[in-house]
Amino acid sequence: MQKKIDSLLPLIQKKEIQKWKGKWKLEQLRTNHFDYKCIEIMENKILFYDKSDLDIPSRIEDIKFVAYNPLEFIRYPFTLVFKNKEVWEFGAEKVKFEIRLFPYLKSSSDGRIYLSIDHRGIMKDPVKRKEALAREIRTYYALEEK
Repeated sequence: MQKKIDSLLPLIQKKEIQKWKGKWKLEQLRTNHFDYKCIEIMENKILFYDKSDLDIPSRIEDIKFVAYNPLEFIRYPFTLVFKNKEVWEFGAEKVKFEIRLFPYLKSSSDGRIYLSIDHRGIMKDPVKRKEALAREIRTYYALEEK
């Protein structure tokens, strides 16, 4: 089983990177862990741009996936580790006629772990719950150019 995972996982990850490729513009910020105006994803690099300068990246990271460990209870297969030891997850999905990139900082360079807690599903008032569930609570970027 491990050999199958070791051979198939890189193929799946490469296919996922194709979904991420392009220049992404910040549309909604719901975190204070980062504040990049644009993110550009290439075949093997991620460029982060600050609001102050959209021409020169403030940060450049190699795309390096976290090694698969069958003993871990839950591990998203598209988890990246950067050279400063930060762990990020990225996901792209189509929402309301636009493609969105959802970045998520899992752990900082000093080892702090971040979790996202969503209480909207347990709201008692059904009208308020439906309204809350309709809103996007995650930070996301919209595809600017591919």
